[in-house]
Amino acid sequence: IKATYMTASGFRLITVEKLPVKLMVAGSDLDLHSNKKTTQLTAMAFYSDGTKKDVTASVTWESSFPEFASVSSSGLVTAGSVAGTTTIKKTYRGVSNSVVITTKK
Repeated sequence: IKATYMTASGFRLITVEKLPVKLMVAGSDLDLHSNKKTTQLTAMAFYSDGTKKDVTASVTWESSFPEFASVSSSGLVTAGSVAGTTTIKKTYRGVSNSVVITTKK
């Protein structure tokens, strides 16, 4: 952007990032069978122009019941000490999606 006032002018570079239209999660093991067992989730953002991007490190991760399974900021899910089912929610740039994790003892 160029701004001019009388005889003075200046430039400022502005970067516009596209917003995802869909967010998907992938994981190798959504059933955790022992206390402290882990599985790594990954998040992919899909855009209207057909491109996709791994956004695992940029996603906000949240577990609805951390006593069943907790999730780290990098998407690593760890089984808790109690058996049960929890929902892991991920959010990236206003788009959310969830995956169900079941822990068994």
